[in-house]
Amino acid sequence: MPLREFVCLACANQFETLVFQNEEISCPKCSSINLNQQWSLPAAPPSTGSKMQNPCGPACCKLPGMPSCAN
Repeated sequence: MPLREFVCLACANQFETLVFQNEEISCPKCSSINLNQQWSLPAAPPSTGSKMQNPCGPACCKLPGMPSCAN
């Protein structure tokens, strides 16, 4: 059940959804089935030896599970 990205041709809504085999997909905003599937690129693996970047800045440094703010 892959996650797919779509753009609705009726209302221009962009959304992603899990697609099950033989399931008809419709826009969650306007219910149209006139959709264009978008191509998405796979995430690149981190380079060897690189440090994980903190995605939300110093406010998250002390939260459990977040990377340290120290470089």
